[in-house]
Amino acid sequence: MNTVEIAVTRAGPEAAATLAELHGLCVDTPWDVKSMAGLFSTPGTLGLIARMEDRAVGFALCCRASDESELLALGVLPRRRRSGIARVLLDAAIAALVEDGVDALFLEVAEVNVAGRALYDAAGFTVVGRRANYYRRAGAAPSAALVLRRDIRPSEGA
Repeated sequence: MNTVEIAVTRAGPEAAATLAELHGLCVDTPWDVKSMAGLFSTPGTLGLIARMEDRAVGFALCCRASDESELLALGVLPRRRRSGIARVLLDAAIAALVEDGVDALFLEVAEVNVAGRALYDAAGFTVVGRRANYYRRAGAAPSAALVLRRDIRPSEGA
């Protein structure tokens, strides 16, 4: 079996165009380049880009506030999904956040997003809240958002 390495690098405002393009290919309501660049004017923003064979295939965006962070967006190109890229990005984000002194990571996932929920469940996240009718997509019924949390800082002595 031929495996291709997934390389994850930090990304900042200089990567706004790449991040906006990836975001647009991965989600229904994409952020434009200006919005993406503006995100990096917020202190505590973490951007990551996953590459395979030197091609951008996924991204993660987090925003830190004190000792907590929120995973704002995580996306993988449709043709590359179910190949472990999302988990590699999530693990890289957690490692970077721990290095930056973050204790807990929060995120929201659509209740109907079976693949996303499986990813976060396998990564140790737990449901801490629910927002009814949070996600709205054209041609689909509104979906609730599940608010998930994971303590990410290793415990003392672990």
